[in-house]
Amino acid sequence: MHPTEPNLASSFLSRSRDELQALLAQKDAPDFDATDAYRLLVLLGRMAQNADEDGGPDHAEIATDGISEERRRALAADLRTRCELPGEDQLLANLGRELADDASPVAGALHDAILDVDDLATISALLGADEPSDRLCRMATRLIHASSRRTASLARWARMRMLTCRSQSALSALWGAIVSEASQWQPVGLRRIALALRYEPVQALAAEDQSTGLLIEELEAEFPARLYLDQATRELMIDLELPSNAPVGACRPVFLVIHRTATGEEQILFRAALRHEQDGRDLYLSLGPQHGPESLLRRALDTISAAVDVSTVRLTIRFEDAD
Repeated sequence: MHPTEPNLASSFLSRSRDELQALLAQKDAPDFDATDAYRLLVLLGRMAQNADEDGGPDHAEIATDGISEERRRALAADLRTRCELPGEDQLLANLGRELADDASPVAGALHDAILDVDDLATISALLGADEPSDRLCRMATRLIHASSRRTASLARWARMRMLTCRSQSALSALWGAIVSEASQWQPVGLRRIALALRYEPVQALAAEDQSTGLLIEELEAEFPARLYLDQATRELMIDLELPSNAPVGACRPVFLVIHRTATGEEQILFRAALRHEQDGRDLYLSLGPQHGPESLLRRALDTISAAVDVSTVRLTIRFEDAD
């Protein structure tokens, strides 16, 4: 478990509690609508999940809502008459579409689709409909098992959410499926990949064609890459072909100039995050314009002093954790 996850869980529940109290204060207002009622049901259910019979999540300073069980049941019954619940089939169909859509950002629509399932299962459990809640979570879990690569980057959030649920609940199992499935993908994530670049200054003076003077040494044969000059934007671009088991959601590429000293230590002379986009298995990295002050390559080379033996310098692209 990441050391910050218990803190994130406490923060998650604290925010839920604050939002719950704000909505409770508005529930008799004329503009309190069905959407508000549904959201309030979700929040009541979240706090009820935290009131575990075995003492709740194993971390300190957990948020509580101060609502008695009797009042919670009365509130839930009233709110249920003020909103419609979405259909299970609708939510599962949406989740299936998002799991199959490689172009959709995992942290956006896919995460939302799982949260929609979480919300309905939470409300069902709050209303005492444990069997429908369990069934929905089981069906969603099957979909996640079938498309585990897409959810791998949500593992940390999933671990946090598990801390806020009853340990034996179907919801805990739903998020646990994401955590367990992620283990088969994350060890081969991009953090282990480094692209070494070799620069030939004489070739780089060939101005307007695709001869950039920058060559990629393919240290990882399973990650083929090519460098090219985008004729429309005049940017130096790297097209990196990813294997199917290399999620990028939790990583970011950086461009480094590294000097290895006589003692074998690495000294970073230059570091810059790279703008990047993904299209299926192709990851496109931009080194900026080929020429001029905005060129990352030019800025990087300018950090190498004449006193440094160029044979001890490497231009490298590495991938780091996003947080």
